[in-house]
Amino acid sequence: ERTDRFVLRVVSMESPRGAGEVRLERVRLSVKKGTAPAVGSFVELKARLLPPMSPQRPGSYDFGRDMYFQRIGASGFVMGAIKAAAPPDSGGIALRYSAFMQGLRDAIDARIRNVLEGDKRAIATALLTGRRDAISPPVNDAMFVSGLGHVLSISGYHMAVVAGIVFFAIRALLALVPVLTVSFPIKKWSAAGALLAAAFYLLLSGAEVATQRSFFMTAVVLIAVMVDRRAITFRTLAVAALIVLAMAPEALVHPSFQMSFAATLGLVALVQIGMPALFAAPDHSATARVALWGGREFTMLLLASLVAGLATMPYAAFHFHRITPFGVVANLAAMPVVSALVMPAGLLGLLAMPFGFDGFFWWLMGAGIDWMVAVARWVAGLPGAVGRMAAFGTAPLILAS
Repeated sequence: ERTDRFVLRVVSMESPRGAGEVRLERVRLSVKKGTAPAVGSFVELKARLLPPMSPQRPGSYDFGRDMYFQRIGASGFVMGAIKAAAPPDSGGIALRYSAFMQGLRDAIDARIRNVLEGDKRAIATALLTGRRDAISPPVNDAMFVSGLGHVLSISGYHMAVVAGIVFFAIRALLALVPVLTVSFPIKKWSAAGALLAAAFYLLLSGAEVATQRSFFMTAVVLIAVMVDRRAITFRTLAVAALIVLAMAPEALVHPSFQMSFAATLGLVALVQIGMPALFAAPDHSATARVALWGGREFTMLLLASLVAGLATMPYAAFHFHRITPFGVVANLAAMPVVSALVMPAGLLGLLAMPFGFDGFFWWLMGAGIDWMVAVARWVAGLPGAVGRMAAFGTAPLILAS
């Protein structure tokens, strides 16, 4: 049976050798599915604890390092029942906030569960709350082999879609009132509303490194709109990187940080350098006629997938020892549906939840997820879809960077 994991803040623990109490700030425990205590609970239990794992081979992924920066001193599994007890104190604002956000995520998952099931429900929950533990291994593997695994990790794409939808929706609604359009800066108001929506999405999704980077990048862009400055620049990306590193310097060597910033750097270069060179032509030219019929959008989607895939390829090869040869094909087939159907339906579902009208939007979201999963399975089944890469050192990675 699959297991749940939870992080426990330890008050005290008796040493097995009778040496008194040993202080451990946090431990991570595994229990049977569905038996994990609620966030904020005070519990008594017996558990077998082990020190953090060392790398399996020199240079491989270091679990202990990540656990150290999460302030987790041990991991293990629960033995026997988990008993609830009266808490000695309230736990403070941080614990109450964590309990509230977890309750909100559970409520969203429960509403989605009423309409969707299986991998559709798991992926919908992952896109909105960041919880990816319920996706079945075959679908999860197909997503990553096909090059669509980035959809499951809330990063720049998701944040941009959320902020963009909110921005244009607020601006369109305000534009319906002529007095506001003429007399007030509704574009700046829309940017402020989109910033609040992006901040809420950051908190709801758990604020992982990739999500933090995308939020800071989005925040700088929206603030630039509010102060009448150019939004998408290399300076914007540099500011976002400095903020992330100031908050979590250890993120520098993590694949999430490296791949996220590499992809964004390539896309910013495409916007600043590629787009003007590609579409700078008179209105009567053949290029303009192609752009009029959607050629511009298709070309930009193709180039964005190609640039982001090439930019992240060295880091995927270094950390995961595989590359995705058909990633561009999978992204071209699936990402328009995700952008136009899956994410907007998810946002509308969140807005409709308090009124009980969210079921239809979850169904729409599930239809788009079905298409995305079908594309992932098809691409993953193509000959040569899995590109294996032998382990290599950091010098080639630095040279590739």
